[in-house]
Amino acid sequence: MRCLLRNRRLSQGLSQRQLEVISGVDRSRISAYENNKVVMSIDVAAQFAIILHCSLDDLYDYRRA
Repeated sequence: MRCLLRNRRLSQGLSQRQLEVISGVDRSRISAYENNKVVMSIDVAAQFAIILHCSLDDLYDYRRA
């Protein structure tokens, strides 16, 4: 499973800093999610989905690598 947060964030024209301010999630944590170093909790993923106007499924690529 691969996180697509970066793609969604950029499609909305947001920087990591802007997403940090809107969400309250630290920019270093956002970077860790985007680089698949840390898996988002369902609560954080739901918050990002609301902010980015997408579904939870839009934040992940479920295909096997």
